[in-house]
Order: sequence, then structure tokens, then C-alpha cells
Amino acid sequence: MLLIILVSFFITGAIYFQHFKNENELYHQERLKRKEYAINESINYFLRDESIGAETDSI
Repeated sequence: MLLIILVSFFITGAIYFQHFKNENELYHQERLKRKEYAINESINYFLRDESIGAETDSI
């Protein structure tokens, strides 16, 4: 009886570990995608802002 409880405890722990590991990886991948998007938008804003005030003879 004790063996069944210990085995089920370890199986449950392994399943939870794998689940939270996958969730953590997915969260960090999505976080990197959001960061990449924010950086691209920041660069585009900077280039758009600089191109408005730039004169062709000063380039």
C-alpha cells in the first residue's frame, strides 16, 4: 500500500514538473517575441522620427 502511494506521488511529481517546465519555456518564448516586437517598433519609430527632420544635403 505504501509502495503504491510513493509511486503515485513520484508519477504525479514528474507530470507536474514536465508541465511547468513546458509552460515556463512557452512563457519565455512569448516574452522574447514581445520584446523583439517592442524593439522593432522602437527602431521604426526612431527611423521615422529621424527621417522627417533629415535634409538631403546634411546626410
